[in-house]
Amino acid sequence: MMNGRSLYSASGLVAVVVLLLVINLLSGMLLKGLKFDMTADRLYTLAEGTQNILEHLDEPVTLNFYFSEKLFSATPAIATYGKRVRELLEEYVSLSNGNITLVVKNPEPFSDEEAEAMYYRLQGI
Repeated sequence: MMNGRSLYSASGLVAVVVLLLVINLLSGMLLKGLKFDMTADRLYTLAEGTQNILEHLDEPVTLNFYFSEKLFSATPAIATYGKRVRELLEEYVSLSNGNITLVVKNPEPFSDEEAEAMYYRLQGI
């Protein structure tokens, strides 16, 4: 038989866990679009002019991003750079009011994506 003290501790622990879960879910929903750029060089802050252009595009634009994550997984500097470029393009999409579509392509050797990249005169590193 459990004494009142251990029952109180268990129920208190469950209540704290549930409270933290609810706070986490609510903050995730309420603060979803909130972003802070805390980098020293403001790497993730777009200029006001860029934001203005993205918000007032007159016609739809499709951006093709060619990047082989598999190929550069062994080269962290290039993989990180590719991730930053992709995040920047995703930010463009989010600010464009639906006028920009991002298509991410992973050009494998001898694939249609590689042939397409070559057609646009893109060169691999």
